[in-house]
Amino acid sequence: MDRETRLGILAAAILEGKPVDWSSVDTAGDESDREVVSQLHVLAEIAALHRSSTSLESPAASGAEAEPAGQALAVWGHLQRLELLGHGTYGDVYRAWDPHLDRDVALKLLRAHPSPNAPGKSISNPTRVVDEGRLLARVRHPHVITVYGAEPRDGVIGIWMELVRGRTLQQLVEQQGPLGAREAAGVGLDLCRALAAVHAAGLLHRDVTARNVMRENGGRIVLMDFGAGHDQRLAAAEGGATVAGTPLYMAPEVFAGGAADARADIYSLGVLLFYVVSGHFPVSGRSIDQIRDAHAHGTRARLRDTRPDLPAPFVRAIERAVAAAPADRFQTAGEFEAALEGAVLVGEPTTSAARHPARQRPALGTIAAVAAVGVVAAIAWSFVARPLGTRGPGGGATPAAVAATSVTMRKLSAVPAVSRPSNPSADGRFVAASSTTSGDAVIVDLATGASRPLGVDRLDPPEAGGYASITVISADGLMVAVNWWKGRSGALRIVRADGSGLRTLVEPGEDGDATPHQWSRDGSMLLATLVDRAGVTTIALVAAVDGAVRPIRQLSGWVNEQPEQMSLSPDGRYIAYDYPESATAVDRDIFVLDAHTGEQWPLESAPGHDVSPLWSPDGRDIVFVSDRNRSLSAWAVAMEHGRPQGAPRLVKDDLGRVRPRGFTDAGALHVDLTSGHPEVYVSRLDAPAAAAAPLSPRLAFGNFYPAWSKDGRWLAYTSERNDRDDRELWLFDTVAGRESRVVTDELLGRPLDWSPDGTKLLVSGANNPRLLIVDRTTGVASLVAGCVPRARWLPEGIACEGEQQVQLRDAVTGRVARVFDFSDARVSSFRLAHDGRSVIAGHDTGRVVLHDVRTGATREWQDPSVTNLDRHALAPHATAVAYLANRRDIGGDARTLMLWSGTGDARELLRVRQPEAVA
Repeated sequence: MDRETRLGILAAAILEGKPVDWSSVDTAGDESDREVVSQLHVLAEIAALHRSSTSLESPAASGAEAEPAGQALAVWGHLQRLELLGHGTYGDVYRAWDPHLDRDVALKLLRAHPSPNAPGKSISNPTRVVDEGRLLARVRHPHVITVYGAEPRDGVIGIWMELVRGRTLQQLVEQQGPLGAREAAGVGLDLCRALAAVHAAGLLHRDVTARNVMRENGGRIVLMDFGAGHDQRLAAAEGGATVAGTPLYMAPEVFAGGAADARADIYSLGVLLFYVVSGHFPVSGRSIDQIRDAHAHGTRARLRDTRPDLPAPFVRAIERAVAAAPADRFQTAGEFEAALEGAVLVGEPTTSAARHPARQRPALGTIAAVAAVGVVAAIAWSFVARPLGTRGPGGGATPAAVAATSVTMRKLSAVPAVSRPSNPSADGRFVAASSTTSGDAVIVDLATGASRPLGVDRLDPPEAGGYASITVISADGLMVAVNWWKGRSGALRIVRADGSGLRTLVEPGEDGDATPHQWSRDGSMLLATLVDRAGVTTIALVAAVDGAVRPIRQLSGWVNEQPEQMSLSPDGRYIAYDYPESATAVDRDIFVLDAHTGEQWPLESAPGHDVSPLWSPDGRDIVFVSDRNRSLSAWAVAMEHGRPQGAPRLVKDDLGRVRPRGFTDAGALHVDLTSGHPEVYVSRLDAPAAAAAPLSPRLAFGNFYPAWSKDGRWLAYTSERNDRDDRELWLFDTVAGRESRVVTDELLGRPLDWSPDGTKLLVSGANNPRLLIVDRTTGVASLVAGCVPRARWLPEGIACEGEQQVQLRDAVTGRVARVFDFSDARVSSFRLAHDGRSVIAGHDTGRVVLHDVRTGATREWQDPSVTNLDRHALAPHATAVAYLANRRDIGGDARTLMLWSGTGDARELLRVRQPEAVA
């Protein structure tokens, strides 16, 4: 038998879990084979331990007598065993108390020798396992499970490590489907750093698989099970190892019996990422022989064929990691990390980009742009997360309930010509919404997509106007509450689903607002916010029968701030709502309010933007949306008597820009998925074929109007962070890598330009011709002039375009230093340049005049048939100018791009007609 065949048979036996007589193997072959055999021996021990952890059974399932949870079982060394988590082929796993560390740990007890009192297999090389465990204890990294120690005692090997609670990546994919590139790249970056730490310690993992990577309930990615270390509750749920596990992740050279090195771990990580975004493997087969043949013949799947929507840089990084030849792969985990991070910078935003924004600091030549696609608001997705409220003794969520949580997503309906859909009726059949054509409230049948108007405007004279801003449907689907916005106030009206019984419950008066949030279960009360003329918000219950108001709590006084969403518990006792912790807080937190006493408390104090809380139908959980997991995700907190029972758990990751609307009785959570809104994108011009990446990972329905500071450190932009169309001024600091909101009393429009020192901003007013200077730090705003939204901050002063003139004003005093007047009736059009240095003006005689804003000098030339001048730009040497002009010729209206070189006539570079355009 030749060497390749002999080692191949040996490798296959290891992978299939067959016993191997190592004493005879070690003596066979020549000296060159012994290192390979030694590596395979280590691999066999790791595989044995893996089968031990992934074939754990619960005590009941295995026929063993269950040991009572919470009761001391025994003492092993210095560890006190508290709870038996499961039985395995090679031993048992416990939750144990470590008095030295003052914490719970996971304790795996593996049989080093066969025992008649403990049926099952034993580890053939206990010394090697203990040595490996002790080496792993040297590795300290946030994304590597912490092994605290390993030692043999009384024929048993004990390995104790941190107790991690969460789900494996394989469970996430099986329960929720493949991940997106953004989420997968974040996972990959964390694991590259974990492998770098392991390799730096002189170790190899040898079994990087989706089963061996855990997403902790708090969102942390943890590399586990170097033959020791898995959350045993989850391992019990997973069942035994199959051919779809370890063999499909093994590098070809290891599969063929060769030696493993760091590049083998990189291959496995590439396979893992291939799997989590596609649900498939690059090399697959139903048996060991089929996998071996696929490797031998180069038969493999390509990620691009499986997921054509993934960004090209991400696909290239994965394909290189899973290259068949080790020399063609990344040679180190750091190289793989750099490639994934490069894919982040030029592709989709990832979790790593959010954590390391300083690496994206714009260099010279970085640009920002806005992608505006249009707005689509519809009932877009539903996911079912049951059982959310399963309880164990004492009301706490049982581990089995958490592990069994299943999330599926499906599209319900994309209803045309409606916006801001409400919560669903209890049976999931109907929602209410606002018609985008008439402004009336409508009932929408989700089964058919048909909508029916309710005639909420019947109480107003025809000329009064008004529209349905917010709608809420009762659980039985028979009543709809509407925030009817008219003029400067919003009234609370209710109407039956057939359009009858329309009446006003609350008329808040001028500048007031009454917004419904939820009907009580029996339909007798409405949970609402009432805003008075001074802008102070009160949470109240409003009686449906007569409009009687019972105030519950006046909010903290952040004028004009309202909860984005409030939810009433099924028994009507508790209210959950989101609200900023302070007047200057960027993030929102969730609070629980006792509707009887008015007492309130926070749901949890943790970093992140937490919004849209909803009580589950059984009242045992609050589900909310948060970006604490780097992308917008759904989380749930177990509740009892209005108080949280433990930390939030992740329900569904990376939802997109969603607004949860409400639960059905069956446990389906309806969410409104918003798409098509504008977003600020950043791209590097020094990276070839760089794709733009969204700047802000925050919860925002629209970011637009970007403006860079002169030194490239700051990016200002306008943002809408709720569904009330409130626009705010936000900044991104590329050095600190943080967003912040500029809090000001003024209603602002869009940022236009920065002062040379980067301390102040030129900002237009909201829907009015005002130009303001806003201090970046304090938010204090001062009026400069009345201008349309075209202004620039030059070293010589502020150039702004007003009605029939352009002015250059002193930036300190606001006094006018120079005026360019275009009130002459023969001036057909004029425009301030984007950089503010010049103004171009067209006359009905065909004369075109270029004005230098800084010096007042003029140059002119003839351009007949121009009907309107638009944007222009000076060449760097300032003797040539390119400009856009609308003109009329024999073919009708046209748009041209012109170039005037400084002498003679202008030259036409481009001419287009509708539907083509040039800007």
